[in-house]
Amino acid sequence: KTKHIGLKIPPNTQLRPIIIRDCHKSKKTKFKQGNYVSQKTSRTVNFRSGLELKFYEQLEKNPKVRDYRVENINIDYYFDGSRHTYIPDVLVEYTDGKIEMWEIKPKSQTKWPKNLAKWQAASVYCASRNWEFLVVTENALKKKKP
Repeated sequence: KTKHIGLKIPPNTQLRPIIIRDCHKSKKTKFKQGNYVSQKTSRTVNFRSGLELKFYEQLEKNPKVRDYRVENINIDYYFDGSRHTYIPDVLVEYTDGKIEMWEIKPKSQTKWPKNLAKWQAASVYCASRNWEFLVVTENALKKKKP
C-alpha cells in the first residue's frame, strides 16, 4: 500500500512512514518495510523492520542527535575463509561531536557467528576513527534512547 504520494510535507511537521508493506517470511513472522521521511536530516530513509522504524523515531526525538545516515558505510570482513561486505544500519552524529555506529537486530540473531564476525570488523573500523559501535535489540531499544 502506498500513502501520501505527491503530498508536500508541511514545514516543521513529521509524517509517519510514507510507504509501509507487511511482508511474511513465514506464517509466524511478519515485519514492516518502507520509507521514513526524516525532519531532522531532510532525507528519506529506508527501514526493513519495525525495530529500525522505532529507532529512527527515537533519533528524531533526541535533541542531542545532530544527524544520522542510514546504510552509508561498507566494511569488509572475513567469514568462513571468504571476504564479505557488511553495511551497518545507522551512523549517528551527536551535537557534541561524538559519532556512533549502530546495528539494529532482533535478540535472536545476536549470537549468529556471521553477525559476530561483522560486528568484530565494525568494532575495529570504529575504534580506528574514535567512534563507538553498538548493537541494539528490541529489549535494549525499550530501555535505552540513542
